[in-house]
Amino acid sequence: MRDLPSGTDLISPPADTPELLHGEWAPVLQSDPVAAYIRSCYRNLPSEPRFWRVSRRSRAVYTYRELRSGWAIAAKFYGVKTNRADKYALQEFDGIVKAREMGLSAGPIRAVRPLGHWGSVLFLEQVDGPTLEDVISVRHSSPGLLRAAVEAVSRLLARLHGNSAYPARRSQFEPSAAYAYKVVDDLSNHGVLWQDSVLQDALFRLIKRWATHPNMMRFVPSLIHGDVTTSNLIFPDGRTGVVAIDWERSQRGDPAEDLGRFLAEVTHSLSQHGGTAAEARSLIEHILGSYTQALPGGPDPEM
Repeated sequence: MRDLPSGTDLISPPADTPELLHGEWAPVLQSDPVAAYIRSCYRNLPSEPRFWRVSRRSRAVYTYRELRSGWAIAAKFYGVKTNRADKYALQEFDGIVKAREMGLSAGPIRAVRPLGHWGSVLFLEQVDGPTLEDVISVRHSSPGLLRAAVEAVSRLLARLHGNSAYPARRSQFEPSAAYAYKVVDDLSNHGVLWQDSVLQDALFRLIKRWATHPNMMRFVPSLIHGDVTTSNLIFPDGRTGVVAIDWERSQRGDPAEDLGRFLAEVTHSLSQHGGTAAEARSLIEHILGSYTQALPGGPDPEM
C-alpha cells in the first residue's frame, strides 16, 4: 500500500463527480487517502477500490461503504469548515466521548458512536434513518409518530443535562450572549436582517438586556449539545430511538440553550410544513413536560 498522508496534513474530501453532485453513490478512486486509511485500520475489509463506494451527505460529511459486506463509515472533513481543522476534529471527538460517558452510549437513546480521528477527518458510525425534520414532514400520515419522537429527544437532553450537571462550576452567560450577537450580526450582513436596521437594533438591545439580567446567571452548568436542530436527530427505528449527531459545538453551558434551540427548531419546522401556532404550542408543552419528567430522579422509563 502506498504511503498515507501525515495525520497533520489537511485531508480533502473526494473530488466532485456527477454522481456525488446528484446525491448518488460514486466509485472510490485508487488515490483516495481516506479509503486507504480506512482499509489500513480495518484489515478484514477488502482493499480493492472496486468494492467501495462513496456518497456525500452534506458539504463536509461523506459515507464510505464496502459493497460486499455493506459495512459503512461516515467521514467528516473539517478541512472544508475551518483552518484549524485537526483541532476541531479532535474537539468534536472528545465532546462525543464525554456525552456518551453521561449515559448516552447505549440503548435506543444515545449519541453517535465515534470511531476515531485522523488529522482533519473525524470518523463516525453511519446512522441511517429519518431525521426529526422528516418525521415532522410526514406527521399527518403517521399519527402519534411526532409526539413519540420528541419524547425521545426530550429524554436524550434530560439525560445529558442531568447526568453532567456541575453545581460547583460558576454559571457564565457571556458565551451565550456573545454567540447571540454573532448570529444577529451574521443575519444582518448576509441573511434575512440585511438592510433591516430597525429589527437589527431591537435584537441587539434585547441581547444586551438578557446579558445583564441576573436571572440569566441562575442555572447549573452542564454538558450541552450546542446545535439541537431537526437535522441532527436521527431515528434508526423510525420512532422511539434517537441518535444525536454533530457534536462540534458541545461544551459546558446552560441547559436552557439546548432546550430553547430545540423548541425553536421544532416550531420553525412545523411552520415550514403547514403547522399552526396552536399545533406548535401543544407540542412545546409536550416537550417541556417530557423533559421535566425525564430529568434524573424523575419517572423516565428509559433510565
